[in-house]
Amino acid sequence: MNFQEQIELYCSRIPIDRIQIAQLGQIDIAKIEQGVLFVFATWSGSCIVSFKLLLDALAQCPHAIFPIYVVDTDTLDHEAFMLRFGKRLNGNGETIWIKNGKVLHVDIGYADKENQVLLDRSVLQGRISSLVSREGNTGNV
Repeated sequence: MNFQEQIELYCSRIPIDRIQIAQLGQIDIAKIEQGVLFVFATWSGSCIVSFKLLLDALAQCPHAIFPIYVVDTDTLDHEAFMLRFGKRLNGNGETIWIKNGKVLHVDIGYADKENQVLLDRSVLQGRISSLVSREGNTGNV
């Protein structure tokens, strides 16, 4: 099963056309009005749980119709990611929340190695709300 097929397995609750599989170098954050960049590790249980949590939260917000860019951690330049976002990749489902060409938040997964949820779902709902709100604030990275 290739990377795209693995991603599509988890996308039953949101339209598949919202998922864009990309290389990090292809994504121009400055041009993204609203969006989420998710770094997916096919070999990480906590990453898979984090991805499912993200998609479930998005499915519960019908007004959240922004794209979800999915990047394969195995094809990433980890050093370039660290320089660009100030965070190390650890295979837990790094999630970058983008609005008006700026990074609002960088989350390092939503589940631990035992696949236990690390944060209340209200945090994800808050992240989604920060993207769809009409305010232009840049939030916290």
